[in-house]
Amino acid sequence: MSHFLTFLCFLPAVRPQLSSFAIPGAAHRPGQIPKLQPFRADLGSILESHDAKDEPQEPVQQQEIPPVEDAEAAVRAPDPGAFSMVATQILEEDCPRLEDAVAQDWTVVMAGLLRAHAMTYVSHPLESLQAMLISLAVMSSEPALPRACPQLAAEWFSRASDLAASLEQYHRGQGLARLGNLFHIRAMSRWYNCLSSEGQEVNKTDLCIGVPENRYERRYNPYQQVHYSSALVSLHTKLGLVPPDLEPPPTTHRLAHATVEVHDLCVYPPGAPLPQLATTNHKLYADIHGYQYFHHKRLPVEDRDAHFSKLVLSYRRLAGLSTHETPAAPPPDILLWIDCDAFFTDLILPVEAIVYSYGEKMLGPGVDGRGEVFVAEEPSGINTGVMIFQQSNWTLEFLQRVIMNPHDIAWDQSMMLWEIVGPPALLMNVSKVAEAHHTRDLDSELPTQVRFVHQSHLNAYLPSVGEAWHGYGWQKGDFIKHFAGCPWDQQVCMEDMMTIVEDTVQQVDTHKIEDIQKWHQLGRGGGTTNDIFQ
Repeated sequence: MSHFLTFLCFLPAVRPQLSSFAIPGAAHRPGQIPKLQPFRADLGSILESHDAKDEPQEPVQQQEIPPVEDAEAAVRAPDPGAFSMVATQILEEDCPRLEDAVAQDWTVVMAGLLRAHAMTYVSHPLESLQAMLISLAVMSSEPALPRACPQLAAEWFSRASDLAASLEQYHRGQGLARLGNLFHIRAMSRWYNCLSSEGQEVNKTDLCIGVPENRYERRYNPYQQVHYSSALVSLHTKLGLVPPDLEPPPTTHRLAHATVEVHDLCVYPPGAPLPQLATTNHKLYADIHGYQYFHHKRLPVEDRDAHFSKLVLSYRRLAGLSTHETPAAPPPDILLWIDCDAFFTDLILPVEAIVYSYGEKMLGPGVDGRGEVFVAEEPSGINTGVMIFQQSNWTLEFLQRVIMNPHDIAWDQSMMLWEIVGPPALLMNVSKVAEAHHTRDLDSELPTQVRFVHQSHLNAYLPSVGEAWHGYGWQKGDFIKHFAGCPWDQQVCMEDMMTIVEDTVQQVDTHKIEDIQKWHQLGRGGGTTNDIFQ
């Protein structure tokens, strides 16, 4: 507990809420769903209409879009008992040994999901989707529920994703699949590690063999695995980001004069070679571009791992607060975070070019939102091994929400993904119903302050890992190579890391510093990466 209090003192500006999904007045007796209207009352600015980018389509006149509020009324209608009885049976079968309070809340949520599913046969599927989203939002606002029964949470997020995609709300479908996949990962982890429902290690033989009450952990759901893989890869193929040509900002642009810092955190056993390799590479890149480089060696919150600590370190520096390695000082305009197992492989590309090309340049003139957070996108969501933040109040508030988010299934990645994808995926903008011609017009959109970046421009995996994870594998000329999935203590991984450091030093020997800094001068002529060294 003392470590947690230390953490709260480390973040003086954090609001005392668990996540952006906190529901006003959410304290409730087991078996009661909290009222959700305030939960989504002010989200009109987040959810915008989605215009199909394919050829124009005529409005589907026969598809009358109903008032979505009817779905919430249906969810809150008195339960005749049938759905609650079935919900109890499902929970007894799939999630035995739940605590009484959790079981009661799960029964209410499950009954709501069953009612929502039944609505697909008697009303418009949009009503069913809205009812399903409400129940999923309630479940997500009570993290103990999906934590106790992750495979059921994953199943219903998958069903909602399928329903959204069938209504041509592909972005919502993708968001729901990415959120649900987090719970699928937790369920897979329990199966793989044979953990008890309390998360305590037990005798593997006793747990996995011949103990009927522990059948929950022994289950592996291959259908769910295939279903999520298919949905995530297919939707990423359909909606995936096309990398733009990178350009430095014009010399008159604010970014041409921005202050940039590079930060990393390396906490490894004494004698481990990775910190020295990383600092050599990271400092070399920062020095070439005139950026300040900060190497962190201590965790700001000792009872949390480094994945969590990098969020705290980024927040404190952007807020101008001190850390163990940095004094309180005015914050930089831009902060690039890079994990200790990620290496710059193209020393020429400046951070400002990514911020500009994926920010104002990508949106075009007259579109509000410069982009505050830049993170690499992959089929299952994001990878936070490398991130770029612009200093702003929005960024600080966003990091506060991420730090306090309870969905830490995949460490900081799931916490950040939830804050980016959760609100637009789970909350439908009912104010758009009256003016919508097709259900696709009610699709979700991410906040413009968050920009997904192609992996080649920020965070490329090793080719073998990219293939295994259905992501992008590093190619020559890419910005950063991230050794996620390739531990430093494996010889083949360490040899590759050492080769990268040698290659980047060779880049400096081959190209003079003055040549590398041509990047910062290309804005005068509107040049692109193809103009370098020609």
